Parts: sequence; C-alpha cells; structure tokens
Amino acid sequence: MDLDVPVFIKIHQGWYIGGDGKLIQHKNAKFNDTSHYLHLKKNIYGCKQAACNWFKLLLDGLCKIVFVQPSTDSCLFLFSDCIIAVYVDDCLFFSPDSESIDTVSAALLQTFKLKDEGDISAFLGIKISKNTETKTIPLTQPGLIDQKIRDIRTITVFRKGKDNPADSILEPDKTGPNRVEDWISHSL
Repeated sequence: MDLDVPVFIKIHQGWYIGGDGKLIQHKNAKFNDTSHYLHLKKNIYGCKQAACNWFKLLLDGLCKIVFVQPSTDSCLFLFSDCIIAVYVDDCLFFSPDSESIDTVSAALLQTFKLKDEGDISAFLGIKISKNTETKTIPLTQPGLIDQKIRDIRTITVFRKGKDNPADSILEPDKTGPNRVEDWISHSL
C-alpha cells in the first residue's frame, strides 16, 4: 500500500549508497552511511502509519465483497450470515455454516495472503472453550499464567528471602492527616 505521507529511513548498518545511486553492501559490516536516507514508497512493518494503512487496505477489501462495518464497532464486519472480528492483523470468522466462511475466505484470497489458523480454541494467547452444560464460554490464558510462574520462580531463585522480613507489625498512622482520596480496587 502506498504511503500517504513521505517516510524516510536510515540505511541499514553495513550498507551504503554508491555513486550510481544503488544500495551496495560495504566491506565493513559495522559501517554506517549517515549521509543518505531511503525514501519509502510502500508501507512496511514498523512504520507509525503501518497499522492504520493495513486497516484501510483490509476495510477496502472487505467492502469490495459487500461486508458492512457498523458504526458501533469499527473492528467488526457483517455480511448476511458471516461476521468478521478484527484485532490488528488477526481476524475471527463466525458463521452458522462453514461453507460461508470458505466462500468469504476464497474471496479474500483474491486480494490478501491468508493463513488459516484453524478453530478459535486459542486466539491471541487466550484459550477459548465452550461448556454446553452451563452454556458458557470460559476464557483462560494458560500461556500467560505459565510465563508468570516461570518469572516468579526465576525471581525466587536469584533473590535471597528473609525468614522474618519485618521485626514488628506496622500500625496505621493515627496522628497524621486524614486521607482525602477515595480508593477503589478492581481485579482485572
């Protein structure tokens, strides 16, 4: 996708612009060409505009195959019996009929490179399951939980704990000024 504003980037270390204006690899891999910059013509990953440009491209592609974007949620796209929920460059397809998803996927393949990740049992690190008895859809993050446990174990291995970290119990300060802020606590 073309950029809507001029974007210039530094030349990667170990490269330089030769006399003919072409990019050439330098003999010294640590060489930095500080006198030239590259003018980007297309969107690349890492640009500030990349996410916005990608979304515009996706929006155009979905509108061409008659998806409608409701005014209430810009990351939701609706078409007769198919819903697409978008999170950055990941999409979830919902339909009562798998043939509808196949038809939409085939239409999108005309414009985009798609990678089918399968069902949504795991999306963005969230494990999604369905409990038919309770008619609920529990969401858990086992990968994140496992990572936190590994992090805590690493911390406890390298830190020396104290058997008794405090020599006395701290009591509230009854002689100081009263607290004026209201504090509300939520577990998220």
